[in-house]
Amino acid sequence: MANQKHLDLLKKGSNTWNRWRGEHLDILPDLSEANLRYADLRDTKLTRADLTRANFSEADLTRADFSGADLNKAILVQTKLNNDSLTNCKVY
Repeated sequence: MANQKHLDLLKKGSNTWNRWRGEHLDILPDLSEANLRYADLRDTKLTRADLTRANFSEADLTRADFSGADLNKAILVQTKLNNDSLTNCKVY
């Protein structure tokens, strides 16, 4: 289950989230099982995040950075994934 603090920060937008991520590099964000359907996550740094079973259906993930993220069983139906960094992420 997603950490509610992490989810609340993400919902404030990519600028707020990216600033927080830059200040807390030691924290591994837990967004597992989060409902992010229709979310606008353009340019969002989701590096090293636990995104297991997260629902990204119809979300805009353009230029999002998933480096090192765990996307195990994440739902990516009809997402926008243009120019994304999926380097070293786990997708099953």
